[in-house]
Amino acid sequence: MRENSGNAVLVRCDGSPAIGMGHVMRCLSLAQALRSIGCQVEFALQPLPGAAPASVQQAGFRLTELVPTQGGLGTSEAQRLCDIASARGIACVLVDHYGAGAEYYAVLAGAGLRVAAIDDTAEGDFGTAGWLLNQNLPAPELSFRMAPGCKLLLGPRFALLRPEFALARQSLNRSFTAAGSRVLVTLGGGDAGEVAQEILCALGRMPVHVRFVAGSTAVNDLPANVEMLHAVRDMAEQMCWADVSVNAGGSTCWELCCLGVPMVVLALAENQKGNARSLGRRGCAVDVGDARAGIGAQVAEAVERLLAQPAACERMSATGMALVDGCGAQRAAESLQEFVAE
Repeated sequence: MRENSGNAVLVRCDGSPAIGMGHVMRCLSLAQALRSIGCQVEFALQPLPGAAPASVQQAGFRLTELVPTQGGLGTSEAQRLCDIASARGIACVLVDHYGAGAEYYAVLAGAGLRVAAIDDTAEGDFGTAGWLLNQNLPAPELSFRMAPGCKLLLGPRFALLRPEFALARQSLNRSFTAAGSRVLVTLGGGDAGEVAQEILCALGRMPVHVRFVAGSTAVNDLPANVEMLHAVRDMAEQMCWADVSVNAGGSTCWELCCLGVPMVVLALAENQKGNARSLGRRGCAVDVGDARAGIGAQVAEAVERLLAQPAACERMSATGMALVDGCGAQRAAESLQEFVAE
């Protein structure tokens, strides 16, 4: 029986320790904002090993598990999304997945669905999408393959943060002194074991207090000054605690900017390089480049310099907070709601 979901959105994304959880977490942020303005949201994911399905269900969203595929997403899966949307009366499918190509989007559009996408690289073909979001700092400089009239949301003004970051920002009273010593290390939801081990060993030789948000990364023989945190529920609290962060160049950057945390940022994946470089040029972070052998010493040196320069930290903090105000998910949700209703 066809359900009547009116302005509902079906979200297609994936996440796991192997590929990271960033796509799922930002889609959840957008979904929560959509729900707050009266839209219904459902998810469709492959049942990859890890916590992605549980995260979606714990947030209270209906979930359909799809048949796992190797490589890119096939047109048969796109047709499965069409069938789900038809059965539920859903008008819009939002895709946040590197495996979706032009044919995948064409199947969705050919079924009469409104097609929306979240992107990081501008390498995909979005010729049948009518709404496209790229929250990264270099986004306004990129060229997108898209249809005329496609609604573009570009840059960190649309950073998809959960509500707790904007809430924490309201009561934040951040200051920096030469006595600062609190370092947060967060390298994303994927496995960054060797890189994390090297960075933590280097920081272990410094007079600092380190909190390491482990995600799926296993690190043995931690230095005495390193506290390892698992299953962190309130990342905003950890970021408010930190004087400096060491982090990858993914979505975490926007959370740190929102809360004014000076960053030492590195690229753990190809799609993080542009962000890391742009954050460094903008003055929000120290960009140490790609993760590689010897990165630990370079990260420790950058952390030491930052902690010794409170004025530089103040400037970096203010620049980041001006870039990301924590309201991006709400802006994106309102825009997507309008697109669905057109």
